[in-house]
Amino acid sequence: MKKKIQILGPFNSGTNLIANILNNASNEKIYLSSDGSTYFWKHNIYFKKIYNFIKKNPNVLFICMYRDIFQWIKSTLKSNYDVKGMPINYSGNKITSISSKNSFHPLKLNKPCSFHGYYFKDLIHFHKFYLFNYLKLITSFKNVICISYSKLLLPDRFNYLSEKLNKFNITLNKINLEKILHKPAKGHGGSVKNIKQAIEKSKNVNNKYSENDLKYIKKKINHKLINFFIKQ
Repeated sequence: MKKKIQILGPFNSGTNLIANILNNASNEKIYLSSDGSTYFWKHNIYFKKIYNFIKKNPNVLFICMYRDIFQWIKSTLKSNYDVKGMPINYSGNKITSISSKNSFHPLKLNKPCSFHGYYFKDLIHFHKFYLFNYLKLITSFKNVICISYSKLLLPDRFNYLSEKLNKFNITLNKINLEKILHKPAKGHGGSVKNIKQAIEKSKNVNNKYSENDLKYIKKKINHKLINFFIKQ
């Protein structure tokens, strides 16, 4: 019987890469769409519906993708897709006004943004929203796991992935895995051409921020939450 898989993750988190790996390097037959959106859109943020779907489908493996916050912000500012900058004023956690409902502003690190009807104080808050909900899914269901994009760039990636997937009777062909990593994961969004380029891009990423932006990110992130995903 084919193993059914659904990928979850924000834009720029490695969802296409992990879908490519599973579809082309798995030794077993699996049921997974080419981009990971097997049952619903992989970037989905309607988490009440996602939670209920997972609860009703214990035989489906759900993979939440995590990417280092500093790398993710840089990639999202470059290729923001459906994440839009918005002229929104906040009071606490509430929106007090939207100066122009149908007007989008350039996406910026420390400014409000919107995504499919949801509004966020800034990109850090948006990323945190995903992580809080993925944490809930991972700790609530045995068929939900996390895979770190950053760890797919490390030399020990085959063992890392094997340890994650063996529990669900999925094994990988190491040669095919490496072949996939030497090709672009997708054909849009300015994707890197291969793993070598991805590793170079991730090096010293903190140095690519201004001192003020770096302070802003470190102040706003939830370190306990981030540490949970770093350990995954």
